[in-house]
Amino acid sequence: MTSNLWLFFTLAAMLMWGFWGFFSKLATQSLRDIDAAIYQGVGSLIIMIIAASYFRFQPAGKPLNILYAILSGFSATLAVFFFFAAITRGRSVVVVSVTALYPLITLALSAFFLHEAFTLKQLLGVGLAVGAIFLLSS
Repeated sequence: MTSNLWLFFTLAAMLMWGFWGFFSKLATQSLRDIDAAIYQGVGSLIIMIIAASYFRFQPAGKPLNILYAILSGFSATLAVFFFFAAITRGRSVVVVSVTALYPLITLALSAFFLHEAFTLKQLLGVGLAVGAIFLLSS
């Protein structure tokens, strides 16, 4: 099971992201986008408090890596605000599908800053994903 543990976590994350998109649309039926984003933050804080307690969190690590984790949190929180603004104004199937293509940004940043190489097949996948953005938004 250990060798496939990554797959379990990947599928669990996919499932939770699916619920996240669905509940986000439901929340914005009667909440302003900013309010829904802030309430989501409350939900995130509750989970973080439980996780910190369960795993007996104690701050540790290299300062630069801690900074990267904090910047990750800033990015995710800003993304949530933009996501709620989009889903309040647009169709959930389009908004969720296009925002789910965020790995394209990660791939570009990784190629530019980390000098990670891509195979032809991976580049084809990126091209198809970009095409999907155009198809979904039209």
